[in-house]
Amino acid sequence: MGLAASLALALAACGGGGGSDLGTPAGGAPAGPVTPPAAPTYTIGGTVTGLTAGQTVALQNNGAGILTVNANGAFTFTTAQQSNTAYSVSVSTEPSARTTCTVSSGAGTVGTSNVASVGVSCATQHFAYVANYTSNTVSLCSVNSTTGALTNCASTASGFNGPENVALSANGSNAYVANFLGSTVTQCSVNATTGALSGC
Repeated sequence: MGLAASLALALAACGGGGGSDLGTPAGGAPAGPVTPPAAPTYTIGGTVTGLTAGQTVALQNNGAGILTVNANGAFTFTTAQQSNTAYSVSVSTEPSARTTCTVSSGAGTVGTSNVASVGVSCATQHFAYVANYTSNTVSLCSVNSTTGALTNCASTASGFNGPENVALSANGSNAYVANFLGSTVTQCSVNATTGALSGC
């Protein structure tokens, strides 16, 4: 056998073209897909004011994810959002028939930091009752929650006998009118929303 033939056989025995393992990791396993890092997310929240003891307000973000807040102060929704996504905070359930809450700065687009600027301001409608002795009526007035001023006073019930005093039950559901001339007390039901007296 000649020299050229011997070299050809030697190369064939070695397998030739040794480039079949290019790109294979040192351990021999093929490289898997690269998982991109998770996009950062940011929370949505703000501050609630105006709640009284025992009251709660239910809030929603984008019409879902109800958050119940039972005290004044900071609140934060549990579900965070990515940048460039919209948020819209609204009141799902009011604290009571006479307490309503208003949302300010409640809608926008998430940037690159947590949103903490949503404001939820709650106000309770208060009423006052005035006994009108000479007309045998009781007037209902709205009370300004900030100044205490009485406005929109109008007769809410009549047929009393020289009324001189009005007292409310502890839960505000009943009013008691003392009639001076008849030496009696008249019980009335109080409408929780409007404050109007009925059933006297």
